[in-house]
Amino acid sequence: TCASDAECINPGAFCNVGASECVSDGTILTPNADAGPDQNVKAETLVTLDASGSSDPNVDDMLSYQWEFVSSTTGTAVALTDADRAQASFTAPREAIGSAYTFKVTVTDDDATPASDEDEVVVTLDELDNTAPTAVIDGPTEADSSGMITLSGASSSDPEGDALEAEFVSAPAT
Repeated sequence: TCASDAECINPGAFCNVGASECVSDGTILTPNADAGPDQNVKAETLVTLDASGSSDPNVDDMLSYQWEFVSSTTGTAVALTDADRAQASFTAPREAIGSAYTFKVTVTDDDATPASDEDEVVVTLDELDNTAPTAVIDGPTEADSSGMITLSGASSSDPEGDALEAEFVSAPAT
């Protein structure tokens, strides 16, 4: 049995940690990619994708990582930061709750004949911040009782860029 390559005494042997045994037949074992659990996140927040749970049965092998955006339910592409590291990140777009983004990590070992494995993770938006819009009424500030006036809310705005609807209700003069 073994827990590391150092415990295997035959030349060229390595420890197959999954089986706890020394292997000396030149077998190259494939790493195990682990993109981490699916995530539910708030829009416009920094999201970290984490493949640090990936492993290689050849315990002394160094692993390299390559993250990539695969798809989204909205068609929106997402750019990753540090896509060549175990932990990559992106800012979740502001889209509808339930929008989902799929990412893939490819984990490759540094054997003379490199082997790779892939895993995917899905990130779903489950919360949005909603800041109140700013209402602006454009039109005359005074009118006589016999005339009609026209008001507009066209200068109103929403910090998130959401569509606005305006409704004007008349009130008796005081």
